[in-house]
Amino acid sequence: MLILSVSFVADLVFLEILPRFKIQDFVFILAFLLPWRVIRVVNSLVVAVQTHEHFRLKLLYSRKKKTQNSLREAEVKLQLFRAQCCALKHLCLPVVTCIYLCAGPMLRPEIPVSTCSYLYLPVCRPNAAP
Repeated sequence: MLILSVSFVADLVFLEILPRFKIQDFVFILAFLLPWRVIRVVNSLVVAVQTHEHFRLKLLYSRKKKTQNSLREAEVKLQLFRAQCCALKHLCLPVVTCIYLCAGPMLRPEIPVSTCSYLYLPVCRPNAAP
């Protein structure tokens, strides 16, 4: 912004003053103004690139925030699922053990004892005789 305002003021001043100079001085001033114009163009390119990269950083930051929120939600769900699995294991193990102790010989061999498929069978008392 500084370069733009300084160059605008310089252009206005030189428009009024340049016609009063001799040719040698006029060429010297133009030789000074040419690099100044190049600096202006380069500055405008730098500002455009900075603006574009700033916009990209904002997008990247918002994606990062969304990803972090999704990760946080997934971790909460994972903890919930682990707690549910743990609760189910604690529910299934006594039932399966009890069924195996009470009705072991009567169990069908194709169904493994470690599954909870016998959860709906009548559960015997732990001290019941087979």
